[in-house]
Order: sequence, then structure tokens, then C-alpha cells
Amino acid sequence: MRGVIREIVQESADVRRFRIVGDAPLRHRPGQFVMLGIPGLDLSRPYSVASSPTEQEYFELLIRHVEGGRFTTPLFEKRVGDEVEVRGPFGTFYFREGTFAPVVLIGGGTGLAPLRAMVQYLVAKGIHLPVRLFWV
Repeated sequence: MRGVIREIVQESADVRRFRIVGDAPLRHRPGQFVMLGIPGLDLSRPYSVASSPTEQEYFELLIRHVEGGRFTTPLFEKRVGDEVEVRGPFGTFYFREGTFAPVVLIGGGTGLAPLRAMVQYLVAKGIHLPVRLFWV
């Protein structure tokens, strides 16, 4: 899928949130990831989707810049309106509908991304479950 960067938010000194609009809906489950590529660069990297699938017009990725990184350095040079390549969604770590037990989410760093998507999804769908989020 072709994606266009619609927004870039500097979340911390080395983390940015990229809002991407695809040429088709992503149709992911909260917690899944995509393979992100840059046109003209023969590399791609996996990134967890950081937004709920209830946001069908876009999806977001939280990405940490790796100093000298072969992928994140050219990615962080991208601007709003630039294109990216997206494959997926992939992965089996996602919130399962019909869950009635308390939800415990544990993550660190940009590992917050899939957990953020899950919490946003629960809120958007009005699913009332006890949720404990531990982020280190």
C-alpha cells in the first residue's frame, strides 16, 4: 500500500509520531504491526500501529530515531506530504473481542505503541474492562 505522511509530532527528543494516510484502509487489529518502507530505499522495518482501528482514515506509528540508523535516519528526513510504503498488518499480538477478564498491558519505550492502540480501541468501542498499564 502507498501511504502519505499527513502529520509528524515530535513526542520526545528522539521519538516521533507519524500519522499516515493509506491509499486503502489498513484494516488492522489493535496491537498488530506493519512493515514500513521508504521509496527508493531497499529496506523496511516493522513498527507497531499506535492508533486504534476505529480511526479508519489514518494510522499512526511511534518511531524512535537510531543515531546513524540505516532506516530511521532517512525516515526522520521525511516531511508531511512525502510517501512511504506500507505492508501488512501482521502479527498475532492483538486484543481479542469477547475478552471479559481484566486487561494487563506491560511495555517500555516505543513498545507503548501497540498498548496505546489497544487502550484507544477499548475506549472507542465502549468496552468497560479493568485495565492496568505498566510502562517502563
